[in-house]
Amino acid sequence: MLLLLPMAFAAPPSFSDDYPCAFSIAATSPLPSDSIIYAQYAGAGGNNRSTAIVAREGSRATLYADSPAIQVALTYDDPATPSPDGIWEGVASCNGKQQAIPLHFVGDISGTLFYQNGSVASGVMVEIACSGAYARNATASEAGSFYFGGVHEGKCSISSKSGEEAAHLAVEVQRGDFKEVQLRLAKPDILPLLLAAGAGIALIAAVAYLIHTERKGKNGGIGRQKGGKAPPSQPPNVATKRQSDLLATLDAKEKKIMEYAQHHAPSSVRASKLRRDLLIPKTSLTRTLQSLERKQFLKLGKVGARTYVELHEFYRKAE
Repeated sequence: MLLLLPMAFAAPPSFSDDYPCAFSIAATSPLPSDSIIYAQYAGAGGNNRSTAIVAREGSRATLYADSPAIQVALTYDDPATPSPDGIWEGVASCNGKQQAIPLHFVGDISGTLFYQNGSVASGVMVEIACSGAYARNATASEAGSFYFGGVHEGKCSISSKSGEEAAHLAVEVQRGDFKEVQLRLAKPDILPLLLAAGAGIALIAAVAYLIHTERKGKNGGIGRQKGGKAPPSQPPNVATKRQSDLLATLDAKEKKIMEYAQHHAPSSVRASKLRRDLLIPKTSLTRTLQSLERKQFLKLGKVGARTYVELHEFYRKAE
C-alpha cells in the first residue's frame, strides 16, 4: 500500500481527473519500513509543490501530479545515517500511463588535498568518477578541502594532478555514507618504470644512483649538515620547542584543542568531530576556535555548512 502525505496535511489525492498522472518511485534496493521520500515539483501553471511520500510495501511509493510533465526533485533521508541516502532530479512525463522513477542511493565525500611536501594544494582540480556513469569535479579550497555531495553508491575513483605530481584514491560509497578522505599528490616512482623497460637498464640506473648518493653523503651534500652530521629528526605530530613555548601561553581548553589538532595534522578535522571527541559545548567551542584563529594557532575553513579546523601556517612554521 502506498500513502501520499502532502505537506499541508490534506487528504491524499487519488488517481483521478484532478491528478491525471501517477509516478511510481522505486529504490535500487529495499528501504527501511515507513521510509519517507520528499518530493518538490512544479505542478500545473508552474506552481511549486512539496510532498512527503511514505513507502509501505516493496520499497515503492507513488507521486500523483496534476500535469503530464513535471520537473521533480526527490530526496530520501534516513535519520540513522549521517548524509542523505537517495536522490533523483529531472523531468518526468507520464503520457497517460504510470511513469517509473528510479531513486539512486547516494553518499557524501569530503576530503583534503596535499602536495608531496605536506602543504595543502589550494586551487587544484579534483575529479571523481563512479560506477553508473557518475562523474564530477571540484576545485580545492584555500585550505585544500573539497566536497562531493550526492555521490552514487558504488565503487569510485578520486584523482587529481598538478604539474608533475598526481594522486589517485579508490573508495566505495554506500547509502547515507559521509566519508572523509585525504589525497596526496606525488611524482611518479621512477624505479617501476625502469623495471618495466628492462631489468638490465634498471640495475645500471640503481647502481649509478647508489654511487652518486654515497659520494654526496661523504661530501656533506643533501641530508648532511656542515661537518658531516645528520640533521636532528623531529617525530611526526610532536610540538617543537618553539611551538611548546607558544602553547604555554594558552589556557587549558585551548591547549586541549591544539593537542587534538596537532595529533591529526596535517589533515583538517571537522569541528563537530572535535566537539564530540573532546566533549566541549558547541557555543564554547566556537568562541575558543575563533580566539585560536585570531592568535594564528588554528585556521578555520568551511565546506558547505561544515566547519573544518587545521593548524595555522604561522604555528606550523614555528621551530
